[in-house]
Amino acid sequence: MGTFSMRRTVDGRPEELAVWRAVTSDAGTAERIAGAFGGQVRPCPERGALEVVTGVSEIRIVPGRAEPGGMRMAFRLVDGSVPGWFAFSSAPWSLGEVTTGVEGHGDRVGGWGSALLVVRDVAITTLTGLCVQHRMPELRLCAEP
Repeated sequence: MGTFSMRRTVDGRPEELAVWRAVTSDAGTAERIAGAFGGQVRPCPERGALEVVTGVSEIRIVPGRAEPGGMRMAFRLVDGSVPGWFAFSSAPWSLGEVTTGVEGHGDRVGGWGSALLVVRDVAITTLTGLCVQHRMPELRLCAEP
């Protein structure tokens, strides 16, 4: 049905977002996403589709199929407000690197009941003392299978 990401391209340059962005070719799906998570439906020329830059940095999902040790995962939205399957890519990090909540189960995201997909702010200090800030996705698994 579509994809969720935390990045987009503006005037040919990549931009990190503090909220989730959904891209779909289905106008009804785009409208339901905007209704559930805020944002406005707009054309997405680089993908020939529609985009919604939501107003939320956390989305409760039901993880689906995932590449073992990979970067791609399919999921459904928990509340059912928008039916269908969506895709998420954790690139450049592996799913194991962005999964928290249940120790040692980063490659088993498809077997859990629900999770939160979160845009997380990260700050690191380099060896030269420079503070670098960026955002990365985080998949917080619930403890129950």
